[in-house]
Amino acid sequence: MLLTQTSFAQSEINLFDKEGNPVAYIDTNDEWTIYLWEGKPVAYIIKDEQTLHIYGFNGKHLGWYINGILRDHDGNAVGFKKGAVTSIYEKYEGYKGYKEYKPYKIYREYAPYQPYLSAKFSYINLNGFLHQGIDSETTHRNRQIYDAPDPIMETDLDLLEKVILTKQALFDQRAKNVQEVINQISYYLTEVLKYNTTEFTEQDATLKSNIRKINITHVDYSDLNQYNQIIVPLKNHLSIVKGRFIILQRHEIIQNKITSIFHSIENLKKVDTIFSKQVTEKLENFIGAELGDEAILSNDFRYNQLFPYFDNFLKEVDNLTKQVVYKKQKQTSIKTTNRYK
Repeated sequence: MLLTQTSFAQSEINLFDKEGNPVAYIDTNDEWTIYLWEGKPVAYIIKDEQTLHIYGFNGKHLGWYINGILRDHDGNAVGFKKGAVTSIYEKYEGYKGYKEYKPYKIYREYAPYQPYLSAKFSYINLNGFLHQGIDSETTHRNRQIYDAPDPIMETDLDLLEKVILTKQALFDQRAKNVQEVINQISYYLTEVLKYNTTEFTEQDATLKSNIRKINITHVDYSDLNQYNQIIVPLKNHLSIVKGRFIILQRHEIIQNKITSIFHSIENLKKVDTIFSKQVTEKLENFIGAELGDEAILSNDFRYNQLFPYFDNFLKEVDNLTKQVVYKKQKQTSIKTTNRYK
């Protein structure tokens, strides 16, 4: 089955050798024919299921076109399209020669099994590799097609390995993030439940249910969408539980301050019921107006404003008590003196 133009957006794919020289190109509008740079048609590409085979017009199977790299029967690279081999700089391409007429396609031989792909270039150069598609055996033997060995290149296989390592690192980090959020939820839930609140027993059950789902489901954390499906609900859960813990904790702190003030008012009441009644009403009015909405405890600024008020109120009650006691002691002292007189 011939490839169609829709397989690639570009109509011509330039091919470079291991030195970065432009040697040939694939015309995707012309039955995926491979032309040498000077315009000579030498081979073509066909698709068999998901495999792209390179055939010469003489019917010879030359190799494969895999991820933008031309491979020989040993799995070595012989050429590549721009960008497929990151370690080689592609040189200036210049003008192509006029296309020659294509020869008749001879019956294709069977393709061999595809070998393992290597990270090296073949000893055969790209020009000689493609000429196999039109040369006879005698002509091909007389052609200079072999080059000196070259160093290992960074190919699509190396890049794939890097991608796999990157994905694994991403997976590990995101899995760690999920576990940290779960640990934080567990901590705050434990603290909330210490306040004997039955409202959060359902939250505890929700957390355990979510953990069971995560353990059962094989989540690919390297996939951002799958990761977000797990981490976003957990973070929302954490926000709810942490927020509730902060409110309960602050409520306890404020309640302790109010209790201290009421103890002082009781002391005042022992010496002056009128004053104690007045400060009690003042305190209750403030509590009703400012603490009627629990949301104030979740607001850092408003919460911090309560401390000076309660501290000053406590001082005011204590000072008032001292003044009343002092005044009564003074009155008692005057009466005692008058009596002796």
